[in-house]
Amino acid sequence: MMIVLAVGGATSADWLEAWSTFAAAVVGLAAAVFTLWLLLHQIAEARRARSDAIQSREEADQERDLARRDREFTAAERRENEKAQARTVLLDYSISSKLMPSIDDPFRLVGVVTNFGDSPVLDVDVFFEYSSPDEGKSIVSLAGAFVMSSGEKIGFDVNLPDPDGVVPLENVAAEVVGVLIPHVEVVVEFTDIAGRRWRRGRRDDPERVTRGQ
Repeated sequence: MMIVLAVGGATSADWLEAWSTFAAAVVGLAAAVFTLWLLLHQIAEARRARSDAIQSREEADQERDLARRDREFTAAERRENEKAQARTVLLDYSISSKLMPSIDDPFRLVGVVTNFGDSPVLDVDVFFEYSSPDEGKSIVSLAGAFVMSSGEKIGFDVNLPDPDGVVPLENVAAEVVGVLIPHVEVVVEFTDIAGRRWRRGRRDDPERVTRGQ
């Protein structure tokens, strides 16, 4: 015998179908919510991954920049340390008109090189470049020494020709010396105890001399 329940005209089959529809709707909604959550989670993970990658690149760039600065600082510090002895070798000189000038040699160049360091320097050469209308540019050696000990001085006192060869004798008087004195750049070259070759002028910082210079 079959028992059919009816409430308000609805049979058990109707209720079963309704509950099935409701359950399917709930499952569908849950699936949609889960799918949306999974999508949002994947988007957040992708953004986090991109942010981590950007941060990693920035940190790597910062590390490379710090490493580059450290190398530059180390190299600069090494160069400064290399110049330590070279800075103790000083050059000073002055140029004036002679009290009794000649037409060929109206000027006088007087100077001294002093080794204020604790160590000797080698192969010292004091010179300047001179240009004349007839001979062109040439190097004029003023003084030198194979070994210059600590505290030693090397002096020079030479006559200079008129660079243009046209200064009249009467125009070399003391009162107009500032106008007539030629521009001469004297330099000293030497080798430090580490074997490095250096060149410096009167007011210049020492510069390394490489082969071929």
